Amino acid sequence: MEHGYVLAKLNLGYNLVTGAGTDPDPKEGFRLLEEAAADGNPMAPMMLASIYERGLGTPQNFAKAAEYYQAVMDKSNGHVLYCQGMAYLLGSGAKQDVLLGVRYLKSAAEMGDMAGECELARCLLSGTGIKKNPYAAVKLLKKSVDLEYGPACTLLGDCRRDGQGGKQDPAEAFALYQKATEVASKDREALLRLAACYRDGFGTEQDETKAAELEAMYQEQSNKA
Repeated sequence: MEHGYVLAKLNLGYNLVTGAGTDPDPKEGFRLLEEAAADGNPMAPMMLASIYERGLGTPQNFAKAAEYYQAVMDKSNGHVLYCQGMAYLLGSGAKQDVLLGVRYLKSAAEMGDMAGECELARCLLSGTGIKKNPYAAVKLLKKSVDLEYGPACTLLGDCRRDGQGGKQDPAEAFALYQKATEVASKDREALLRLAACYRDGFGTEQDETKAAELEAMYQEQSNKA
């Protein structure tokens, strides 16, 4: 480490922030990642952006995430716009401005960013900063589900469970929750949805044991986050 080996700083810094395979030390981890970024490693700002976006070892801060993404991406990149939108929508590192946040999310969705599509759909379902339109929300979610984006699978499953933007379909809701736990961008919230399906016999056969297993799995994953 004294020799300033950038890759070592990168890996150790990320592990110290997230507690992956080592005792967490976020302060030292951030210092090492900042050093790696200063040394010109393009992965360092990407890792810092991901850490702030997900709230790993530090409070979630979408404005900081956007700042770091912008260091290595064009400012018009869809995911940068998504992070800027979430910063304004939630007041996360920026003064809350719901209407401006939705405008950024619209731009991110137009560029095909899956997270942007999913969060814009969430706004359309609730009427947050935009006219409520569950049918438009479902249309957006289907695009991200086709690309196997876990949170979109969960949210579309909720729509099928509740009959928003179309008819209620317990079997499809259950299948979407399952998909959300299996794709590369898994969504652990889907574990709780599946547990409820098994407990209530919604879209599948009732199975209390399976429901309890899924709830335990959710808790285990949440503790690691």
